[in-house]
Amino acid sequence: MAETLMKPGKLTHAVIVSFNDNEIRAVAPSNFTPSQEGLRQVVAALKGDMSGLAAHGIDLGDGTDACTPGKIDSGKAIYASRGNGGGCVVFKSAECVLVGFYKEDPASATRLCSEVAEHMTEQGH
Repeated sequence: MAETLMKPGKLTHAVIVSFNDNEIRAVAPSNFTPSQEGLRQVVAALKGDMSGLAAHGIDLGDGTDACTPGKIDSGKAIYASRGNGGGCVVFKSAECVLVGFYKEDPASATRLCSEVAEHMTEQGH
């Protein structure tokens, strides 16, 4: 699924992780190894604990720049930016959390990730 996110060229990195146990379900590119602590903080934020993101931002390492959370749709989505025009978006589906990093065009990246998260929810994931 994460590889599908990369095909339109809107994202630089993507990860899908289980909401319940933080298990990584998919990554793209295939050599991307996101930080477990960073993922834990993202999932915790969607569960209401913003302390990790407040202290560190969204930082998954391995070639991704840390992003500062901006708008938060409680329990559903986080929108974050970097100083260089890029950023990341986080969406929760029924069982998973999708994080997508982009270098430019936040609207297209957000739309793509939102649609994939909605499709995952429809499929029970």
